[in-house]
Amino acid sequence: MREVQVDADIILRLLTGDPPEMAEAAVQFFARAEAGELTLHLSCFTVAEIVWTLERAFKVARADIASELMEFLSSPALLVEDRSTVLEALARYGDLNVSFGDAMVAAEMGRVGRRVIVSYDPDFDWIPEP
Repeated sequence: MREVQVDADIILRLLTGDPPEMAEAAVQFFARAEAGELTLHLSCFTVAEIVWTLERAFKVARADIASELMEFLSSPALLVEDRSTVLEALARYGDLNVSFGDAMVAAEMGRVGRRVIVSYDPDFDWIPEP
C-alpha cells in the first residue's frame, strides 16, 4: 500500500466541490484510499489550514466546519496525526467562540494533563486555574 501525505487543497476540493474538475479528481483520489490502494496521512497543521480556509475564504460557519470536519476526519481512509486531539479541538472550536489554534492548544493541554496557561488571549479565559 502506497503512503501519501495529503495537502489542504485536496481536502478543500472534496469538501467544497470547487472547482468542479479538481473536486472530481480529489473524489477519485479519496476513493482509492477507501478501496485500500492508498494510505492518506494528514497533519494537524494541515487541518488548521483547512479550518482557516473554510472560515475565511469560503465563509463557512464555525459549527458547520467543526461538524463536517469531525465526520470527515473520522474516516478510516485517513490517518490523522493525533486524531483524538484534533477532534477534541474541533469540538471546542465549534462549541466555544475560540480560534481553532487556541482550541488545539487547549486540547493538547488536556491530553498531557496541564491545567494552566499564561496568555493575554481571552480565548483561554474558559480554562479554569487550579
